Amino acid sequence: MLDSDFNPEFVKLMQNRMETSRYKYGPWKDNRVHVDALANAITRIDHYKKTKNLEGLVDAANFLMMEYTLPILDGAYFRAEESGESPKLVKY
Repeated sequence: MLDSDFNPEFVKLMQNRMETSRYKYGPWKDNRVHVDALANAITRIDHYKKTKNLEGLVDAANFLMMEYTLPILDGAYFRAEESGESPKLVKY
């Protein structure tokens, strides 16, 4: 059971994979214009659902971080939303 609502191991795994990718492919910001981060995140989530390999979630999170940092969507912005504005939780 987690002692906190935050998982530092997950973030460390994200960082490790970003550092490995930089070594293999160069800085992601240099390749960002050629990569659809949102589509790649969805692909990794779908792969996780099939394989149950948690690495897919780490990879998806990295692609989401890329989109957040250098958004490809025109007009992308950040604004904290009130509870009534955000999508409802999907439950089992």
